[in-house]
Parts: sequence; C-alpha cells; structure tokens
Amino acid sequence: MVRFRLVVRGVSPVIVRTLVVPVSASLQLLHEALLVVFDWSGECLHEFVIRGVGYSSEWLVNGIDTRSTTLDSLGLRLGERLVWRYDFLADWVIDLRVEAVTPSDDAGARVVCSSGRRAGPPEWCRGVAEFFRWEDAHSVGEVLECVDELRTGVDQFGAPVMRDGLVERLEALLVWAQRDRFEQAVVNRRLTALEVDSCVSSCRSG
Repeated sequence: MVRFRLVVRGVSPVIVRTLVVPVSASLQLLHEALLVVFDWSGECLHEFVIRGVGYSSEWLVNGIDTRSTTLDSLGLRLGERLVWRYDFLADWVIDLRVEAVTPSDDAGARVVCSSGRRAGPPEWCRGVAEFFRWEDAHSVGEVLECVDELRTGVDQFGAPVMRDGLVERLEALLVWAQRDRFEQAVVNRRLTALEVDSCVSSCRSG
C-alpha cells in the first residue's frame, strides 16, 4: 500500500486529504480517486508529473499512459513528492507526498480516504484566485437572508420574490456555506463504487 498526503497548492486554510492506495493500482485509478476526493468531474485535461516525467491518459497531453503505469513500477520512496495537474486553464495543482509504502501483496485491498479537511474547490472556479474571490463574495448573513425570503415569500423591502430563482440562489449559497465541510464516509462509498466500476471495465475489455 502507498499512503499519500494530498494538498491543494496555493489554498489557505489548507485543503488536504490522506489517501491509501494499493501499490498494484495504476496511475489511472489514482487519477480517478483524486477526482472523487475533490469532487471533480474528470471532464478537464489532467497530468501527473513524477521525477520530471509526464503521465496522462489524455491524447491531447504528451506523456506516458497512466493506464499502463502502476504505482509499484514507479518504485516510490518515502517522502517522495508527485504533482497532479487538473484543468490546465484553471491550473489546479495537487501536491502528493508519499507518507508510507508497504511493498506487500495487496490483492483485494481498497482505495481508502483515511482523513481530510475542507471541501474541494468548486470545479467551475478557474483557479486559486477565483476560488478566493468566491469565498469572500458571500456571508452567513446572506444565507440567512435568502432562507428568510424563501420562508416568507417576500424580500427585506416587502416585495414578492420569485421562488425558483431564490431556490437556485440558495443552492449556490449552500455550496459556499459547506466549503469547510468534508464528508469522509460519502467519499469512501464513492471510492468503493469507483473500484467496482474499474474492475467491471477491465473484465469487459479483457
């Protein structure tokens, strides 16, 4: 098993995860697990950079294929650092540090997120600067005001409000309000489903 500490570069307070991955796993599975723990869609280009070498499954990105590269084949060492870039326009960079390596038979082992702090940045935020602007753009008072308008049907001036627009605004505000929340159990359920889907896909392709 390999235990990684994942940190979103440039963001403070820190957004962090601890991810335990079988050494037999491919870089592609690690990529898919990273998407899960940060709640991103996978619709954007990505790349690992390891010892100056690029790895990706994207045909638009030059590099070694992540689907044919296992963690075991990389010979990762304790304390080693890797980089995962996601969405080249936003340039989200996740720093991965190897915290532990157990080079044993890990047949049947699962990918597990053993800890984490704060929700991942919303995928529509185009990078760190926009993420900070989004964090500063709202307040708890705005959330309470929106809830009150939804409850009463009128705004602070007594004018009727459009419920559909208010619900949409509140949904967006709730994402903001939960930016410091990390749901580890939900993430691990999704990681389990991810591994099952990967096994099914491998069986079909074989």
